[in-house]
Amino acid sequence: MGTNFFYKYYDKVKNKILDINLGVNYNRSEDSNHHLTYLNTTSIPSGKRIDGNRQQREYYLKVDYSQPIGADGSQLEFGGKIAFKNNGIPNDYFNLTNGNWIFDDSQSNNFKYSDNQNSLYANFSKTFFKKLETRIGLRFEYISYTVRQEVGNIEKSNSYGTLLPDLLLKYALSENYNLSATYNHNIWRPYYSEFNPFMMPTNEEDTFYRGNMDLQPNPSDRFSLKLGIKKKYFFSATYFFSNHDYWTSYIIEDGKTISTPTNFDGRVETLSGNFNTNQTFFKNKLNVNVNVGVNYTDNSDFNKRNKINAKDYITNITGSTNMSYTNLFEKNINLNAWLGVFTQNNGNSNGNGSNVYHTFSATKIFPVLEMEATVRLNNIFMKPSFDSTTFAPIGTFRNVGVFDWYGVSFSLVKRFGNQKVKENTKTNVEKDGGGAK
Repeated sequence: MGTNFFYKYYDKVKNKILDINLGVNYNRSEDSNHHLTYLNTTSIPSGKRIDGNRQQREYYLKVDYSQPIGADGSQLEFGGKIAFKNNGIPNDYFNLTNGNWIFDDSQSNNFKYSDNQNSLYANFSKTFFKKLETRIGLRFEYISYTVRQEVGNIEKSNSYGTLLPDLLLKYALSENYNLSATYNHNIWRPYYSEFNPFMMPTNEEDTFYRGNMDLQPNPSDRFSLKLGIKKKYFFSATYFFSNHDYWTSYIIEDGKTISTPTNFDGRVETLSGNFNTNQTFFKNKLNVNVNVGVNYTDNSDFNKRNKINAKDYITNITGSTNMSYTNLFEKNINLNAWLGVFTQNNGNSNGNGSNVYHTFSATKIFPVLEMEATVRLNNIFMKPSFDSTTFAPIGTFRNVGVFDWYGVSFSLVKRFGNQKVKENTKTNVEKDGGGAK
């Protein structure tokens, strides 16, 4: 559940925009983790069960302002955000005895996470010689957070500030050719549940998962060059590097194998090339988008410093395509199909195969009724699978899984009255988090 109150002031003469947002978000999810064992001597199983109840609360105030500077089309944007989060994960532990679930207070736990994140940003855009577009952005974030485990009364607090610069240069070589260069300094913060030190059994006997209260954020830098040809063909090259990250690793304690997110130092460099094209056919009714990428990663320093016996150099090929057809047979029927192929190589884990995702949908529009009916098919020909080998100082671990993420969905949309949409004209430098792994 969530609510948002916003005020927007727009000076059409001077093109000044003031946007104020005040909001509250609440999310709750429940899950139950069962582990049953059937013995040969009885039909009544023994086992354990953990009931989780995640609750996430966020309160925020955000202010954005933009206006032109001078008469040459320069633009200034700045703003800030104050956000508070209060999250919790109570885990109730039960033992199955004589067919009854008995609550075990000694192994139950209540994990709490709270933080306050304050940020300020500014962007300045200017065009030189009517051909060179520039944008310089800077965002400063300061976060303070506290994690607490009620069992043992374990508590940890931390705070830090981060500067996140953002730079864009785009030059129009001609009417049909343009070249752009970007630089971003990003940060990826741990998800709050990854701090939770509660020991959670997994599907394997004597294997557990535990969070890490000492997790650190992951900073990274990205440089990109992109060439656009006739607004249809795009070639890009990207260089990415990071000197610190956190990934899942394994340790052994008291005969138990525990998977846990772990801080890793060591340089990782990735060089990638990408080709994207968008084509239209049959008087713009058929639209086809194709995206192909090649990534080359150097993990040699990362593996050496963390004593990991994994591949030092990895090459990945990924791709996706999206096709849509509008107004089939002049019957207000729209078709869409998407297919993507991806390989999972992350940090100290190497993928042993590629994942294939696909969706197909058909939408029928009823103009008089102002209604839309859509049927969507998700991964019906092949279930997504996960097969990777994780390299840890104590050995290698292979994880294989097939997701039951497939099916058919039907949706019916009815529209009433005027359709009012709240615009968002801000650029990416003011986003939370500033990037991804």
